[in-house]
Amino acid sequence: MRDTTLMQPALGLTPPWTVVRSDFDTEAGRLDVQIDFTPGSRFACPTAARRTARPTIPRRRRGAISTSSSTKPI
Repeated sequence: MRDTTLMQPALGLTPPWTVVRSDFDTEAGRLDVQIDFTPGSRFACPTAARRTARPTIPRRRRGAISTSSSTKPI
């Protein structure tokens, strides 16, 4: 089983979200997880019924995953 297959349910991701890649750096003690969505996916929008997702900028999240964590472009 691939590590991306294990990460998907561990993070609670459902389609169209998928884990594309994960890397663990033992020396740095860092786990990098790349999450993406299927191109053309549609998401709920508070001002419209559905919106098509636009291309995104890769970002790195530091610390625990929460709404208060910051992200920085890679």
